[in-house]
Amino acid sequence: MKNILLVIACLLLFNSCSHKELNPTDYIHWVEDESNGLHKVEEVGDLIYDVQYKPTDYILCKTGEIDGVVSDGLLDSLRAQYDSLLYFTVTLKNSTGKDPISQNSNSKEIEEAAIYYFQYNFQKDIYIEVVDTVKIKHTPVLFHFERMYTVNNAKVFLIAFDNTIEMKEKDLQLIIHSNYLTSGLVKFYFDKDLFVQQPRMKL
Repeated sequence: MKNILLVIACLLLFNSCSHKELNPTDYIHWVEDESNGLHKVEEVGDLIYDVQYKPTDYILCKTGEIDGVVSDGLLDSLRAQYDSLLYFTVTLKNSTGKDPISQNSNSKEIEEAAIYYFQYNFQKDIYIEVVDTVKIKHTPVLFHFERMYTVNNAKVFLIAFDNTIEMKEKDLQLIIHSNYLTSGLVKFYFDKDLFVQQPRMKL
């Protein structure tokens, strides 16, 4: 009887630790599904924050880098190129359809100053804090403001942070605190288990 119980316990432990495998299309849908915790949307007044955490496999799927990959060794080599950083896309939108970064500008000079800020200095107001540790602001090591036309005037920022050992072991908060935005300080919480227990992408 004890042996049977031991076997059942081992099977339960194995199932809880094993990763579901998804094909690239289903994996992308899983990552982008808000209910799975890697995609956060917060609305403060008219301003909408859309934050997408981008796992390595998600990046490989979206960029098409997995096309033509025929071996696990090659896939692991591609993964290694991204594993040292944590990648996010931050999208700012206005529920009214206005431009979220220049909606309060009443002159060309103010509008140009706002655009300059978001292109070069906004990254200083975005940072990660590791939960339950000394409050240290981890600022982006990569930052890119995508200056492209979108139907709803959304502004898109590509951001990456060093993926330290501490970040791999603790819950994280991505924090945006910009004086140019009327919403004040906004926090997005990411449970460490989400990074560990997410499904794997299979070819």
